[in-house]
Amino acid sequence: MPYSSIVSKDPAYRLKRIQVMVVDNDPGIAKIISTVLAKLGFGTIRTARDGFEAIEIMRQHKIDLLLTDWDLSANHDHDDEL
Repeated sequence: MPYSSIVSKDPAYRLKRIQVMVVDNDPGIAKIISTVLAKLGFGTIRTARDGFEAIEIMRQHKIDLLLTDWDLSANHDHDDEL
């Protein structure tokens, strides 16, 4: 019985199919993390600067793994949306 894409024996193939989002308000840190994830073999890596941008991305794309900064500073431009 052939393996499905999810149960593939090839770990590199499985990583390529995982869509990752990195949420960090520091663009330099987001870039470093994204670069490391790409080198590890993850396929699609999206970045967001804050939770509001992350939610918009998740509305448009399926995200399998979310990596976020512990302390995203508040963006007062969005206070009216809360």
